[in-house]
Amino acid sequence: MERKQVPPVDDAFAKTLGYEDLEALRESLREKKRLSHEANADRIAGAALLDMAGANLTVELPAELLAQNAEYQMTQLRQRLRKSQMTMELYCKSAGLTPEQVREGYRKEAERQLRAMLAVRAIAEAEKITVTQQEVDAEIARLSKLHDTPEEEIRKVLSRDAIAAAVTNQKVQRFLLDHAALTSVVEKE
Repeated sequence: MERKQVPPVDDAFAKTLGYEDLEALRESLREKKRLSHEANADRIAGAALLDMAGANLTVELPAELLAQNAEYQMTQLRQRLRKSQMTMELYCKSAGLTPEQVREGYRKEAERQLRAMLAVRAIAEAEKITVTQQEVDAEIARLSKLHDTPEEEIRKVLSRDAIAAAVTNQKVQRFLLDHAALTSVVEKE
């Protein structure tokens, strides 16, 4: 059996990657990791702020729409369970829930999502947050590169409106993050 030769991780290796030395390579990797963690934390915080904005909306959501969504999700769950040779009864037993509790969870999630969507619309309108065609094109290019898929394929799967809505959502989340009053909680020792 032939063994792969792994090059030593040293200054010479770092130079082949365009870095001055091994420490510069390590620092670059640390910075990329820090930025990745920061971006993820921003996404989580932005989504949480959007959920809070949605929860604070004074709007009556159509109960029938929420019930339909919950029923759709229940049907999807049943299909996934069937494919994995599992029954709803076993699923509920393992989760410690009744089918009604699962359905109610889906109803609440539909309400949360709908409220967040309405909050995005309201905030975008109030703050005049818009998305240009260039931003949609840039997002298509980003998705193409991220998924190593031709832009034309991305355009076939995602409509411009869907991409514009996603970019609007990101911009509203960024707006909320930029304007949120942040507090820090330090535990007493």
